[in-house]
Amino acid sequence: MKYFRLFIISVFGLFLAIHVLFTLLYVLPDNMVPGSLKQKSNVYISSLFNQGWALFAPTPQVNKKVYASYLGKDKQWSAWQNPFKKYMEAHQQHRFTANQKIVLMQSSTLHYLWFENEELFQEKKIILGDTNSGYYKVLKHEVAQELLLQKKNFERIKLLVEYTDADCGNRQSHYIYYPD
Repeated sequence: MKYFRLFIISVFGLFLAIHVLFTLLYVLPDNMVPGSLKQKSNVYISSLFNQGWALFAPTPQVNKKVYASYLGKDKQWSAWQNPFKKYMEAHQQHRFTANQKIVLMQSSTLHYLWFENEELFQEKKIILGDTNSGYYKVLKHEVAQELLLQKKNFERIKLLVEYTDADCGNRQSHYIYYPD
């Protein structure tokens, strides 16, 4: 039993020493570490511990909002509303809640819709969106789910996505309209 315990401690100590060595080699500048060792440390760290720098992402260049109008059972279209506004406001107040997941979903989907339509925005400020887009389908599904949570009775939904430049000096808006 005594030798088994010594063996376990030795294996753990060896692993810890190798881990610290590879971590040190990974974070040191390239000119201080031989190429072969740097490559081995990159393989070890990247495969097990790589996190990226998303925490330090730059400030968004565009503010994004989605508005929805729905056709009710009374055959009347509702006024345009921002179905995710309450989540954004709650997220602004308390960052470490479940609201961040909804805000991230909306923001990411709108981000990809922007890049999907970026060339068209160079020509026009308002464009007709492609309702076959996968990103649109995700957004429409999430809006429909939110309207159902709000106990809205609807038959159809149309969406308007607004992108406003974050630069206060030169505010310009672009819109994607998704009729239904």
